[in-house]
Amino acid sequence: MAPPATAVERQTDVLPVQWRCGEELVPAALDATGERLTLRVRGITLDLHRAGTGTEPGARYADALGNTFWQPLPDQATLTLSGQGETLKCVRRGSGAIG
Repeated sequence: MAPPATAVERQTDVLPVQWRCGEELVPAALDATGERLTLRVRGITLDLHRAGTGTEPGARYADALGNTFWQPLPDQATLTLSGQGETLKCVRRGSGAIG
């Protein structure tokens, strides 16, 4: 029997993705427009919006609290959690990439 879907995975019109950030599995959902990314980290849901100047490679998402998720490559990203002084290297699960 499959485990129950998380709130991130139940959203409609989203692309669900699993990331491994540090030692943690992080479910994510990117909306169809690519403007909003929802992450579930340490029991907290982060609702991040597209940010950046457009001159850097990849996609950067952030919230008003200072949490950021930067995905410079399709299978690699960096998650910075505000208030914790912590930056985690992330690898998309199932991609074959090594973090």
